Amino acid sequence: MPPKKRPTGRTAKKGKEKETTKPSQPGPFIYPKEHFDEALANLLYDAFKFRGSEYHLYPIYNFIIVLNCATLRHTTTSRISIAPCPQALFGVPPPAIPFGYKTAPKTDNKGEPPSQFPDFARIFVCSDIKSFPDGTVPPRDIVDFWELKALNSGFPWWHRNSSVISKGPVMADNLKQCQDQAEAGFAHNPRWTRIYALLIVGAFFTQLVWKDRPPEETLTPLEEVDVPDVSNQARRETARRPYGKIIDKLLAQIKRYEKRQAPEVVIFNAPVFDYAEKNPKDEYQPVSLSSEFLWALAQPLQLHFPDVPVEPTSWWFPKTNERPKMTAGDESLAKRYVSEAVRGKKIELLKQQARSLGHVFPGDKRPAVTPSPPVSQQDKSGRFRARGSGSRPDAPPLVTRASARAQAAAEAALADDAEDEGEWLPGVL
Repeated sequence: MPPKKRPTGRTAKKGKEKETTKPSQPGPFIYPKEHFDEALANLLYDAFKFRGSEYHLYPIYNFIIVLNCATLRHTTTSRISIAPCPQALFGVPPPAIPFGYKTAPKTDNKGEPPSQFPDFARIFVCSDIKSFPDGTVPPRDIVDFWELKALNSGFPWWHRNSSVISKGPVMADNLKQCQDQAEAGFAHNPRWTRIYALLIVGAFFTQLVWKDRPPEETLTPLEEVDVPDVSNQARRETARRPYGKIIDKLLAQIKRYEKRQAPEVVIFNAPVFDYAEKNPKDEYQPVSLSSEFLWALAQPLQLHFPDVPVEPTSWWFPKTNERPKMTAGDESLAKRYVSEAVRGKKIELLKQQARSLGHVFPGDKRPAVTPSPPVSQQDKSGRFRARGSGSRPDAPPLVTRASARAQAAAEAALADDAEDEGEWLPGVL
């Protein structure tokens, strides 16, 4: 929406004097929903204008997450705040320098899972763990994390074709990153028991939830396996013995990925924004947050954090109790995407590597080995024979004209004898 014209002249002077007058008592912070929606429209226009860039999504979603956390307050203790964290660290933080020391203690992070940095997260931050009863809220808990991806569509984001594009490869290819981020969050925060995530593609989002903490053995880092390139087929057939240890490592990783916990898809490819009717005086189309996105923001809080109610006076994020519904086609597509991202693609790659070293899985057809022809060489008589064959007993005798005539005469004599005795010889009528 276009900005309103600022007053000029005497009107501006009076307005300025009015603004500098200090109130007798501090009043509440008032930010009308009209201004909120106006800012959404401006920031959404900027994000769409530079839709080929993920970075231009950060202003609008930073604006949303900051104001959303401003409406959330823990009712049990004032020592807990819900903070918007850009580039949240799911890993080991660098050690702090103790009082009275000049350097921080050295730490050994070997064996720790690699760190992950989601674009945004809503995190519970506690200033003093002793100020509230033990077990009320973990010292640093998570509401959800957000991962943003660009939607470089040749259609307006409110067009149906953009919603089709947003649930294509750009969605499927980035689910693996969300899985890695969730596993890093669990691995580095032993008290986290479930994690919600929003995968946001332009102006559409998918909500995921890992309802249970995964088995600890699935959170340890995997060892890199150096797989040699074995391109010769005959060598692959005999590769099980020399490459047995490498194959065993690949099979162990396959079992590990089969145990990987997949998230549940709560909402799939829903719009973040609602678009109102454009007035003739408006330069841009007015927008507001969709009911699907508002439901996704409130859901983890309502289910797991009853001490953090959404403020009833918040017009920016009104409550909505109706869960968004998925079509049967979207639900099937979402399950396939998740299965491939969490297990399928990686398991198939590991199987291909094991097969290249000669391993045969149940159901595989063992390839037939085609023997290589012997290398021939020329002897002193000018004839070619197989190298190393020598005078093998199974080598066929050399046939000449004289030997052919002698063979024919011998067969004729045998035929005469056989006719007298009433016998039949092969090849003789």
